[in-house]
Amino acid sequence: MTEKTMDSRVSYGTCAEVGIDPASVSRLLDRLENGGCEPHGLIMMRHGKVFAKGWWKPYAPGMIHGMQSLSKTYTATAVGLAVTDGLLSLEDRVVDFFKDYTEKKQLQKEMYQLSIRHLLMMSSGMMGVPSFEGDWIRNFLEQPIENKPGTVFFYNSAGTTLLGEIIRRVTGMGLEDYLEKRLFQKMDMDLEHIQWMKLPDGLEIGGSGLYTTLENNLKLAMLYL
Repeated sequence: MTEKTMDSRVSYGTCAEVGIDPASVSRLLDRLENGGCEPHGLIMMRHGKVFAKGWWKPYAPGMIHGMQSLSKTYTATAVGLAVTDGLLSLEDRVVDFFKDYTEKKQLQKEMYQLSIRHLLMMSSGMMGVPSFEGDWIRNFLEQPIENKPGTVFFYNSAGTTLLGEIIRRVTGMGLEDYLEKRLFQKMDMDLEHIQWMKLPDGLEIGGSGLYTTLENNLKLAMLYL
């Protein structure tokens, strides 16, 4: 993403203008570089102004990165936008979006209690992650639920990807197309630097498959601010 594109939504200032001690930024950078991790890039904003940014070689502005589980935030944002658009509710049952499966086979009774809210909260009640091999939607719907939905936290990337399938079913668009219309364009994100890994059926991997830039992530952070 070019500096010009960033300027369409982002303003810049000094540490003093936003009330930050420059020495504290230097200390943070020292700790990042000596903390056993591998920093790629950093943008710091306060009071609507970017006051520090930089990249560690070989990384650079505009370079896409695998977002891993930050992809979930983009998927969850799509769910929030669909709620805003009146297409679904957080209390909607997951099974109601998959009648093509439930009409053919009776599922575990707890699956009929599972809601979109539960998937967002990582509280499906499952204690294992369904496989993406073969018919991954059937795998999810038939995965044993060992706890009442909403009562136990268990990190489940397949659940977030299933939210992406629900978005596809209620909008007729994949995650990327829906977010381009409802988020990326409105926040003036760099569309040329957004890529998404997909499953064999063409659905974006909503739990971990997004590739984008630090600059685009800043735009998402600005939305939540």
